[in-house]
Amino acid sequence: QLGLAGAGIFAVLLVLIAVEYAGMLRVRELAPYGIVGLAILAGFVTKSLTDDFLHRHNAAVFWALNGMLLGLASRKPGRE
Repeated sequence: QLGLAGAGIFAVLLVLIAVEYAGMLRVRELAPYGIVGLAILAGFVTKSLTDDFLHRHNAAVFWALNGMLLGLASRKPGRE
């Protein structure tokens, strides 16, 4: 609905989330969160190639899982 600008902002948002998860891989205690987060993103992008995955309950689950993982990782020791 937002056109090219919305698609660009959405792509940047996904890249920033991926960078955050990749940064977690460097800290031993946070590596499982990073692996799971990157797997969720990879599954989302792969599924979205053939279908409109970001729709209704799928969107809520996708954002809730990302929020949960990022929130849990921010509470772990070793996180700066």
